[in-house]
Amino acid sequence: MIEALLHKDLKVKTSHIYSNL
Repeated sequence: MIEALLHKDLKVKTSHIYSNL
């Protein structure tokens, strides 16, 4: 469950990075 939260958080951060490009 914790891994799922970390993976979700990573996806969110990645999305923000792509949005800023």
